[in-house]
Amino acid sequence: MALSGQPAEASRRWPLRRPMRVLVAAAGLTLAFPGAQAYGEGGAGLHRSMLKVVPLGDGAHVVTGGITNTGFVVGKDGVVVIDAQMLDADAVAMQREIRARTDLPLRAIILTHSDPDHINGLPAWPRGIMVIAQENTLSEMTDTVAGKQFYARPQPPVPADLKSYLPTELVRHSRTLTVGGISVVLTHLAAGHTDGDLVAWFPAQRVAFVGDLLTGGDPNLPDRGPYPVINLEKFGSSAGWLKVMKAALALNARVYVGGHGSAQVDRDQLKAMILATERRRDEVEKLFKAGKQLSEIRAILKDPPPSPPLFFPTFVEIVYAELLRA
Repeated sequence: MALSGQPAEASRRWPLRRPMRVLVAAAGLTLAFPGAQAYGEGGAGLHRSMLKVVPLGDGAHVVTGGITNTGFVVGKDGVVVIDAQMLDADAVAMQREIRARTDLPLRAIILTHSDPDHINGLPAWPRGIMVIAQENTLSEMTDTVAGKQFYARPQPPVPADLKSYLPTELVRHSRTLTVGGISVVLTHLAAGHTDGDLVAWFPAQRVAFVGDLLTGGDPNLPDRGPYPVINLEKFGSSAGWLKVMKAALALNARVYVGGHGSAQVDRDQLKAMILATERRRDEVEKLFKAGKQLSEIRAILKDPPPSPPLFFPTFVEIVYAELLRA
């Protein structure tokens, strides 16, 4: 079952868009966030713990630890992996954990989006493995390999062999695949965290892997409350996030697996996050339309000052920047 709602019209990049650094500067934000040095040094400052595998039932597993939450599903004829890890050592450790549970071949890796903590571990996986992603993720990975800098802050080095792992199976809006005896519905409804997000819905397991569409509770993202992280530099959207997550809530899912923080979110928790996010976005928009400046809005809404390490503005700042763009 695909996500409900109409897919966004073609993909990437709003026409005639203003450069994002101009937008955030106009909003009074900065892209040189505290904690960036640790990220630029390969993520060592963000590494949380050794990997831990938690079974979700019917062959689905979530992998916590490292820098980002990942996962895998064991089917009749093979294994499907969700996100590749950032560090080679974690990618190798994840394969070791898979091998402790099954000898079936690794058939595919689904990328939930293009951020380096989800893709930089790809060269540590077997050469020739099927790599599945949304079309914009392929474009962003191609840009990354070519040396494009998405962020003003330092970025981790691009793995030398990442060019050999560019996605070969692409999704524009929605696609259903059977890989290794596993059925998965892949949907891109709108830009949310980035413009290349995929929701990977495994109907037999009733598990949805949603990547950084869910980031709550991560100690590396302090002061976030229940609100999502929106990556404006990769054309994410808070309005799009609400559209995508409302559709995800309509799935018959037992659990939603996010890219950071709490690895398992149930339906009630997701509903509460959606309601809180929608309410906060409406509050910011109302104050913006009343002529309030960002500093005033933050004071009125008691938006906490960011604490390092931090890589993205607060949700209030994000919505303000989006409203300036509109």
